[in-house]
Amino acid sequence: MALALSSAGNPTLDAAPAPGLGPAGMAGSKAWAKARPAALAGFAGSPAQGAEVRALWNKDWLFFAFSCFDRSVVSPGERDGLDHFRLGDTAEVFIAPRGLKSYAEIHATPAGRKTLYFCSDYRRPAPAPDGAARVRVEAVRDDDRGWRVFVAVPRVLIAAGDEAAYDVFLARYDYEAVDAPPVLSSFPAQRGDKPDFHRRADYAVLRLNP
Repeated sequence: MALALSSAGNPTLDAAPAPGLGPAGMAGSKAWAKARPAALAGFAGSPAQGAEVRALWNKDWLFFAFSCFDRSVVSPGERDGLDHFRLGDTAEVFIAPRGLKSYAEIHATPAGRKTLYFCSDYRRPAPAPDGAARVRVEAVRDDDRGWRVFVAVPRVLIAAGDEAAYDVFLARYDYEAVDAPPVLSSFPAQRGDKPDFHRRADYAVLRLNP
């Protein structure tokens, strides 16, 4: 049953068209220049290092690119599938079919590692759907400024029906050192008693621009 999990007043993330683009070409695509960036903000207005995200789309793929200023890149996880957000710097894409309870959570690191989580409802784990193995992550380090990471999501991963409408939430765990407490930031910004990246009412609407 469809649910009103976000409102028409939620922020939007505009995705620019990138016809024919696939994961192999995402990092170097000129289409990123057409995508309007959205800035991540620290929880409840707290200070956070600068980061922004852009989105692209075509009939087969959704793409996300994080650009993260970072004085100290911390990325000790050496393989996919780890809880990288507990270990070091991590960019996170939460994506859901608009109006449905299910959603995917994709984590990407400055080392180009990834971890996928899936939920059938709020924080309720679900098996990986068809298409999960096709998710791709590519990272680029910039020692003067920080790091960038690109995430390719096959649209078959998220069954959004005929309208192909999506809710998204973009987040960052930023560590200054291993075992230091991370600074959390996100788009849209969150407020409240504590951060909760699974809170669907806070998600943005992904707008697929023609």
